[in-house]
Amino acid sequence: MRTNHDDSARANGVGNDDESPGEDVYAFPDDTKPGGFNFITRTQVNEAHEQALTVERYRNAVKEYEAKRAYWEQQYEQDPPSAVEKVLAQELLTAGYLEEIKLERPISPAETDGVLDYESCPTLPPGWLIRKANDRYNADRRKELQETTADIRVDVGRFADSARALFYRAKLNYLFGKGGSGKTTLLLHVAAEYVMNSQPVVWLTFEDMTEEELRAMLVRQGVHQILADYYFRPIKVTKGWSPFDSEEDDPALVILDSVNPCMKLLGLNPNDADAMSDVVTTYFDPYRDANPEMTGIAIDHVGLSANAQDRPSGHHSKLDKFQGAAYRLAPIRDGVGGDWGYSALYLAKDNKGKTGFRKGKEPVGYLVMDSSTGDGDTMSVRVTAEEPTGTHHTSPQERAAAIEGNSTRAIAERLLAAAGEDGLTRKEWGVAILDELRGAKPDVEDVRHNADIRDNISKLRRAGVVGQNSEGNLIHVPTVTPLE
Repeated sequence: MRTNHDDSARANGVGNDDESPGEDVYAFPDDTKPGGFNFITRTQVNEAHEQALTVERYRNAVKEYEAKRAYWEQQYEQDPPSAVEKVLAQELLTAGYLEEIKLERPISPAETDGVLDYESCPTLPPGWLIRKANDRYNADRRKELQETTADIRVDVGRFADSARALFYRAKLNYLFGKGGSGKTTLLLHVAAEYVMNSQPVVWLTFEDMTEEELRAMLVRQGVHQILADYYFRPIKVTKGWSPFDSEEDDPALVILDSVNPCMKLLGLNPNDADAMSDVVTTYFDPYRDANPEMTGIAIDHVGLSANAQDRPSGHHSKLDKFQGAAYRLAPIRDGVGGDWGYSALYLAKDNKGKTGFRKGKEPVGYLVMDSSTGDGDTMSVRVTAEEPTGTHHTSPQERAAAIEGNSTRAIAERLLAAAGEDGLTRKEWGVAILDELRGAKPDVEDVRHNADIRDNISKLRRAGVVGQNSEGNLIHVPTVTPLE
């Protein structure tokens, strides 16, 4: 029965004052109530209806959540990800190729004051979802490489402080140097670039080094053990072995370590002009046939004689089969456990001229090997354009010497002294100092360099270090007068 508050619907008149004037009131028979009726307003009816709808929505949401949870649990149980896929999942999440599976679990309205709310419940992705995301990632990587290529790409072995790189992709490259210069360390650093991008690497070793040692060295450089196990394939080559005998995947990078022991295994003479052709045909070409984008790098030693320290040992034509870049690595500061060291890189060959480096006796970069931090079980390896003298690794005494030798004042006086009796004009002197400072302190702007030059030239003049010759050029005058 429906009535209105103003019509005195209740038989005993009790309770009318509790309702809003003019609001519809519904009367329901109820023998337990005075007058035999239970009165409910329109608002109460609407609230009860909304609560009923909320409960119904909650029940439906629970069913939907349970169905989704059961689906993903079944998917995971049927295809649980491998250990390597679990590691890949984290990288793919970071790269944006894999989205977290977040199931929205409905919360009971009794806990939320009648409001239907949800809480996010992440669930584990099955193997197929990770592989699908990884396929998209690799496809984009291949597309990116194809788009940035004009068939000649120098993007392997990237510098830490420069946009440059050492080696040509999809070409055969060369690295040689004395024992202990860091050749293996450098190329493991290059291998890490590939492994961290989910690209298979094959390392053919002919040296007295085990597969386990090589993998441990890669992990020491910061590569996750699972990724190293999955993408890094060191192979101890024995007589009669040939590529793919070990059922390795088509590699993106092949390292041959090293040339002379490889030739010995094949029964070749390193001094034979055709020996290198046999090495390339036997160990590089099968992989290149399977993957034309494969990058190859051979490791070699320098010659034994005093006149052969800047070229690979053996026949002079060794490099002819390598149309990428070839470098010589020479130790500068020996690295020991718990300390740091570095070697210099010199360009030996670059027929394509795309590295941006010049051949000669000037280093084109440096390999820095640092095990001074942490517990000694890790090694920070990087390739730099700048020599690491004066970095935080250097002792205070070495830093002080480096700063003194590269100070504007020291450079200015050294250049003037080197000019001898002919001297330099003020302009020539300033230009020469600026050129030196740009090399010593490349991160400083020319404006600051020029202001520093003017200030220090003035101090040198006042100290009596600067004089003039008969032609009016500035010359160096040795003095013991202390500088300001």
